[in-house]
Amino acid sequence: MGQLLAQDAFMLGLPMPPVPTRIYAGVGGPRASWLPFGMEANDGILSVSEASGRFAAQVIRVPPFTHSS
Repeated sequence: MGQLLAQDAFMLGLPMPPVPTRIYAGVGGPRASWLPFGMEANDGILSVSEASGRFAAQVIRVPPFTHSS
């Protein structure tokens, strides 16, 4: 699936729901100018913009889990 995410033709061909859609996107991935995502929020696999696409009505950014003792 990861290879298909990089193919614009495949992604544009996916059917989208006809109703407003909420996307939950993780933001615990590393950020640095020299990394592939740069300073963009990501979960280590996808950036928030990749996860939300062009049809998301609302994006909920999910902070990384922190274990409290």
